Amino acid sequence: MHDGQKTQQLGTYTSCALQLCPEGYMPTLADIYEDQAEECLRAAAKADDPQRRALMLKLAHAWRADAEALKRGQKLQPASAPRKAKPFGRGAE
Repeated sequence: MHDGQKTQQLGTYTSCALQLCPEGYMPTLADIYEDQAEECLRAAAKADDPQRRALMLKLAHAWRADAEALKRGQKLQPASAPRKAKPFGRGAE
């Protein structure tokens, strides 16, 4: 997290990533990834389906690993290779 700063909105806490905090703090990408990991952990805790729980835990781990990599200054690699766009419109076939 980022110095424990949270903003209360509609009875729930939301990340400062969605808006500027009162002191003008702008979260880093690593902060945002940590917030995503926390959301996944909360979703896993609420999941009734074991497969969904496992997926949410896997996603939380991936978000957290990427956040840590960013904090170490490493470049992130895409999960898959970029794909070339398929042509569309007349004569695309």
